[in-house]
Amino acid sequence: MIDRVTASSNMLTLRDKEGERLDMKVSAVDSQWTLFRADKLPVAEGERLAVLGKIPETRLKGGEGVTVLKAEGGQLTVQRPGQKTTQTLAVGAGPFDGIKVGHGWVESPGRSVSETATVFASVTQRELDNATLNQLAQSGSHIRLYSAQDAARTTEKLARHTAFSVVSEQLKARSGETELDAAIAQQKAGLHSPAEQAIHLSIPLLESNNLTFTRPQLLSTAMEFDGGGKVPMADIDRSIQAQIKTGSLLSVPVAPGHGNDLLISRQTWDAEKSVLTRVLEGKAAMQPLMDRVPASLMTDLTSGQRAATRMILETSDRFTVVQGYAGVGKTTQFRAVTGAIDLLPEETRPRVIGLGPTHRAVGEMQRAGVDAQTTASFLHDTQLLQRNGQTPDFSNTLFLLDESSMVGLADTAKALSLIAAGGGRAVLSGDSDQLQSIAPGQPFRLMQQRSAADVAIMKEIVRQVPELRPAVYSLIDRDVNSALTTIEQVTPEQVPRKADAWVPENSVTQFTPRRRKR
Repeated sequence: MIDRVTASSNMLTLRDKEGERLDMKVSAVDSQWTLFRADKLPVAEGERLAVLGKIPETRLKGGEGVTVLKAEGGQLTVQRPGQKTTQTLAVGAGPFDGIKVGHGWVESPGRSVSETATVFASVTQRELDNATLNQLAQSGSHIRLYSAQDAARTTEKLARHTAFSVVSEQLKARSGETELDAAIAQQKAGLHSPAEQAIHLSIPLLESNNLTFTRPQLLSTAMEFDGGGKVPMADIDRSIQAQIKTGSLLSVPVAPGHGNDLLISRQTWDAEKSVLTRVLEGKAAMQPLMDRVPASLMTDLTSGQRAATRMILETSDRFTVVQGYAGVGKTTQFRAVTGAIDLLPEETRPRVIGLGPTHRAVGEMQRAGVDAQTTASFLHDTQLLQRNGQTPDFSNTLFLLDESSMVGLADTAKALSLIAAGGGRAVLSGDSDQLQSIAPGQPFRLMQQRSAADVAIMKEIVRQVPELRPAVYSLIDRDVNSALTTIEQVTPEQVPRKADAWVPENSVTQFTPRRRKR
């Protein structure tokens, strides 16, 4: 046992049962040593114990669990789960003859398997997924969950998950076949040939630069994915021709401003068409949330914030768009919308749900008082609900899709379709000049430039020092020279900074290729 620790020399003083002393450096303690804490453990019949380390003269080793059948006479009679044989453990009176066990009521999900046990689980919002629930279901027949979310939200999320989803059932669901053999045959028929696979992998890469591409570009990229020329170029070219013929790839003979003889994937074309169609179908499809927004709620808002707030609350359209440049106070505008909605009668008051592409965006909406989740989790949960034969009801729900410029075309099309199918309404907010999605497409810009959606623009900068504000407006107008001239007139000392923050020599610094390398 540890007798003392000498901090000045990093030495451990150990004593054995006979009192013999051993001094050793803390750095000498390696994986051959195991540390246990001596303690008195209250134990009753039926108690579950976790074995913390190998117990001499028994067949028990660390990581196992046992159930106490009897506790009397200084001995414990224990039994491993699923076994009929029992073992007797002598309870010690001190650290040298104690048994290495602890209470075994807490374990990781799915650690033990039982058909009859009751499981108590503490889970976070992210852990309410199929993987965690399947693991918990393996450990017992009854599960009681404890979550930081309110009961209604937790119940709603749990209703979207099935306890088990076996592979055979997934195959049947994907293929639409009721017999497993037929489902397997259909899935095999849909597998790509090597040439088709090379093309399939090339299209997203090309679309990350532009949704349209030329046939030589597709052929060249597919040859790179082929990996060493295992598939002849002629086979890839024939596969491209076949996909054009079947309509998987669409030929665009002339695209003004883009070029001639271009290709676009059917999937991308359908996604763009879906976005534009959902917006058009949603015109005048809803009852306005308010006939008129009270002026008292907008006294401290900029003109752009007021216009956006009125559009969201007074529109009869299912989908609207808010273009808000960096620093215009989108969070303040969100608060104005939720504040106005809180004035509505409880029986007609819509639920406000925020959707964001990142957890940072979700956190900002939550701090603004909006119940939010990631766009990916919303798509997963809602599509799972549909696969289970249920239609989500969003008829009294307002979705706020923040940072919409960072969401790709496919996910935006899915989100709008799911919201429309549930009878909901949505506001897409973001900045088309800021970070774009990693996924292909620019649906937020598409909705502003080519859809029937009403667009509110917030341009008044509120998150900037007054001296630099004109530079931001110049950048919005794409007048870079004017922006740099304004910035040069503001010295680094005029800009507020945190204590001990680095201060540049000049407000504008030019980085040449040679300086960038250094």
